[in-house]
Amino acid sequence: MWVDKVKQYTHSTAVQAAAMIRVERMLPSKGKVIARTGQAISPAQIIARTPERGNFRALPVAKALGISLKSFKKHLLVKKGDRIKEGMPLLRVKGFRTREYTSPLDGRLYDINNGRLIVQYRTGWIEVRAIVAGKVVSRTPERGVTIELSGSRIEGVWSTQREAFGNLKVLSHKGSMPLAPFQLNDDLADHIIATGRLTDIKPLEMAADIGIRGLIAGSITADLTSIVKRLPYAVIITDGIGHQPMAEPILQLLQNADTQLTSLLGQQPRPEIIIASSDGGVVTATHTPPPAIAEAGQIVRVLQAPYYGKTGKIIKIYDKIQRMPIGIMAYGAAVQLEDEQIVFVPYANLDAIIG
Repeated sequence: MWVDKVKQYTHSTAVQAAAMIRVERMLPSKGKVIARTGQAISPAQIIARTPERGNFRALPVAKALGISLKSFKKHLLVKKGDRIKEGMPLLRVKGFRTREYTSPLDGRLYDINNGRLIVQYRTGWIEVRAIVAGKVVSRTPERGVTIELSGSRIEGVWSTQREAFGNLKVLSHKGSMPLAPFQLNDDLADHIIATGRLTDIKPLEMAADIGIRGLIAGSITADLTSIVKRLPYAVIITDGIGHQPMAEPILQLLQNADTQLTSLLGQQPRPEIIIASSDGGVVTATHTPPPAIAEAGQIVRVLQAPYYGKTGKIIKIYDKIQRMPIGIMAYGAAVQLEDEQIVFVPYANLDAIIG
C-alpha cells in the first residue's frame, strides 16, 4: 500500500461475476503433458503426469544371510545403477546349501553401503487434473497447460491447500449464519457447500461423513484451522480467521451461482474459487481487475478492529491526513457500513472488492 498526491491505493480482493478466466495447471517437476492446445477439458481430466520422486529403502542383505561385510560384495549378482525387479535374486551364497536374497520391490540399486543395498523406488505417478472446465489455450512443454473459461472468480484469504470441484450448494441465506448439523444431509455428497461461518467441529465432521468435496465459508475460528486441515475435503475461507460474516458481495455471487460447477484452487499463491458459466456464455474480453484505487462509491471491506470484516461503501476521500480517536494520524476515507454507520478508515485497513 502506498499513497501519492493523486491516487490512494488499498489492498484488493477480486470478486468477479463475469470474467474470462485463465488458470495455469502445472506439474511440480518435468513430466509429460497429455492435454492438447484447443482441447475442451473437463475438471476430472488428467492434463499432465510425472513419476513420483524416488523413495529409498535399505536392504540388510549381509545380515539377512549371515555373511561378513568383507565378503558380501563377492556374492552380489547386481551392481550399482542396475534396475531390479521384485523377486529378482540380488545376492547368492553357494555352498552345501545355496542361499539367496531376493528383492522385495522394483527399483534401481542406488548404492552399496556397509552390507546393505540402497534401493531407490517409485510408488506411482503424480497426476495433475484440470479441476476446472474450459479450453486449453497454451501448453508449457513438460510442465502443464493454461485453461481458459468464462465464469466467476472469487479470491479467498485462507485454505487447506486442497483442490476440488463439484456442483455448488449454498446453505446460508445470511453471511453471519454458522454451519449447523441440521443443514447437512446425504444429498450434499460430492458437492461444494457454502456457508457463512465455521464455529463448531461437529458439522465439519458430519460433512466429511456425507462425502462433500469442498466447503466455502466467510470465516473460521482459529481453533478449527488445524482440525479442518485433517479433513478429507477442500476448504477456502473468503474473509478471515475469527467470527466475521461472509462479505455481502461474495455471498450474493455464490447465491446467484447455486447449483453451478464450482472449482476450489487452494494451492494457488492466493486461494481462488472459480465458478463456470452456467450457459457457456462468452465474455468478449479478458477481465483484469483494475488497480485498487480508493474512490467514492468503491465497495470495501475493513481489515482491522473495531470494524474488522464489515463491508461498506466509500462516500468520501480525505485529501489531508486525519487524526484518529487513538491519536494516530493517517490518510483514509469515510466508509458507510451496511448498518448505515459512517466511519473513518485508514487506507492501510481497507480491502477494495474489485469486480
